[in-house]
Amino acid sequence: MARAITVAVVDDDRMLLDGLRVRLDGVPEVLLAATARTVDGLPGPAGADGPDAGPVPYDVVLLDPVLGDGPRPPDDIRRLRAAGARVLVIGTVADRRRIVAAITAGADGHLTEDHDLRLW
Repeated sequence: MARAITVAVVDDDRMLLDGLRVRLDGVPEVLLAATARTVDGLPGPAGADGPDAGPVPYDVVLLDPVLGDGPRPPDDIRRLRAAGARVLVIGTVADRRRIVAAITAGADGHLTEDHDLRLW
């Protein structure tokens, strides 16, 4: 059996976090390893800067581009990518400028929050 993909979700919308937790619970190929309301709040090295920083323990981080600690998606994306995670931005609006900025900063893709989860 193949190793499960480890996923972390960074979003300040608790309902979205709870919904993803429920949706991914029965998917054997995916392990929801962590959720956080900010990148700094992400458990493990992904939320750490300085001497404790290191590779992230997640294969993919689903990232809300507009968090309560301020809209700084390019910085968050670069930090997560530098630590070794792939980043998939999940936003409420398909704003072309934000999508281009996220991809330019290193995001691997973009989904809107109304995306059909049955495709997973």
